[in-house]
Amino acid sequence: TALTELAGRITEADDRRLLARLDRANSHAWHELRQGLAELTDEDRDVQWRPARQNPSGTWTVGYPIHSERLNRVIRALVAVGAVTPAYLWIDNPPPTLPPDGRLSPADAMRAATAIVRGERFSDGTIAQAARDGLIDAVGTSLCAWYAAEQGHDGRT
Repeated sequence: TALTELAGRITEADDRRLLARLDRANSHAWHELRQGLAELTDEDRDVQWRPARQNPSGTWTVGYPIHSERLNRVIRALVAVGAVTPAYLWIDNPPPTLPPDGRLSPADAMRAATAIVRGERFSDGTIAQAARDGLIDAVGTSLCAWYAAEQGHDGRT
């Protein structure tokens, strides 16, 4: 039990290692993330699903979420800036949740981004849930603010 508790502790060094993986040089990807977030609408956040259906042959197709192009743009940008990283062992840790104040630290934003994007591969609807509950917005906002601070500007340029 003590070893499990110790393994679950996050240190400042852990956060620094994660943040070091962000691609500071890819200004285009950061611009895409910032613009993509700004353009997301309530409709984008209310992801619709293609229902399961039976084909004429009798086989069934599984239902799946249909993400808007704007939501996909944000997801692609999160990957491009390095926020989705193998450095965070998302499957071995509980998924980050949105705190009551709606703010995430940049390292927690990376943890959440990794869990959201990688989680979609194993559980359809992970991205849809994160879009609906505001986690995608919190992730992007935190990371964009971090990048703006790293670049020494307010993020509007």
